[in-house]
Amino acid sequence: MHKKKHIDPASQPTEPSISPEVKVEEPPGGTQYFYVNGIYITWTPFDLKMRLSEMIKVEDGPPQKLTYLEKAVVTMAWSEAKYLLSILQKAIANYEQVNGELKIPPDLKLPPP
Repeated sequence: MHKKKHIDPASQPTEPSISPEVKVEEPPGGTQYFYVNGIYITWTPFDLKMRLSEMIKVEDGPPQKLTYLEKAVVTMAWSEAKYLLSILQKAIANYEQVNGELKIPPDLKLPPP
């Protein structure tokens, strides 16, 4: 009788990982560019939605009133949101390595997320 030999898949040679070639095309009429300083996030079990806006008016209070102009809404799968987090963390780390630590002033008053 033949005895089966256990083979550890981790010990087997693997093919080198080849990154795909990526091409980004601009849509007819060009790409739209937005400045945003307000992000409101909502989500479902399936995806994450970011409503991107720009603060256009500040009225002294009390209470202080902030007016935002919505510029775009971006919806993505959770896996893409996690990837976005990863590349943002890397971009911020690279920026801070060159320019020093980014600090958010403790007295900065922002609307709740």
